[in-house]
Amino acid sequence: MNGLDAEGLPLSPRDLDAYRAIAAGDAPHDGQPVDRLLALGLISADPGESGHYLAAEPRAAAQRLMAAAQADLTRTVQRMAHIPAIEGLARHFDGHRMYGGPGSELLESREAMNIRIGEVSRTATTEILTAQPGEPADRDPEIQRLGVDRTRRALERGLTVQSLYNVIAWGHDQTRNYVDVIVAAGADVRASENAFPRMMIIDGTHAFVDNVIAPDDRSGGWHLIDRAAVMWVRSVYLLLWGRATPWGDLSHAVSSGLSERQSAILRELATGASQAQAGGRLGLADRTIGKELSAIKITLGAQSLYQVMAWWGREQHL
Repeated sequence: MNGLDAEGLPLSPRDLDAYRAIAAGDAPHDGQPVDRLLALGLISADPGESGHYLAAEPRAAAQRLMAAAQADLTRTVQRMAHIPAIEGLARHFDGHRMYGGPGSELLESREAMNIRIGEVSRTATTEILTAQPGEPADRDPEIQRLGVDRTRRALERGLTVQSLYNVIAWGHDQTRNYVDVIVAAGADVRASENAFPRMMIIDGTHAFVDNVIAPDDRSGGWHLIDRAAVMWVRSVYLLLWGRATPWGDLSHAVSSGLSERQSAILRELATGASQAQAGGRLGLADRTIGKELSAIKITLGAQSLYQVMAWWGREQHL
């Protein structure tokens, strides 16, 4: 056998006729080529008779070809995984160009977003920055475990991993336990009292944001690739990060006895936001806002929201 050569595929009708003749014990007819059959390992030269050939088991040859093709495919995928690093060199080429590259793509479902984020994250080389503004919710423990594993693998590859949460995340046991684990693994986590948008930035070359064009559509989001747009999103993230509180410095509750979520609601209302606006910024439903405000009144012994906000104003100036 001269070796596997998938370039010999597909076999021509004349090749097939030649194989059938050899398999039947006959010599191939004049003019019937055998080079491709030899290269593919479908026949071998008969050592006992010059010019004659012996047929080989075609299934074995097919398996060898399949193994070779799979090996080629694996090498191709591995090479593709390194291409983003080459693309990342663009930041060092003529930084004053007006054109920053291809723009953006709408991913119309949360599943599509997660798949694309996973693809980009696996090839990250420097940093993964995330901002999660919404109210935390209970997650499938297996999904949470996979999240921890992904974070640990990124840290083991030497990446910087930063995550920004709303302070109300501290009051959610599962989220707090998750963050404690990734912080112990080396991630840097902070929490903000102020509203901020959801975002994810990878290597300064990819950004993922909510569908700001249709804000009521929470099913998907945008994958930004344009260099200027991504770096602008990153600059906003770093501004928010600089004003946030390190996770380890958070307390379980404010001295008044209010929860972090309740305090966050009052901070929003103190800026002049309506209850609906405060809910939108914090990722809380109107019903949740009303429930928490009722609980605050009970805690403070207040009869009205006006009394609550008057007390809050005094507290912030003590």
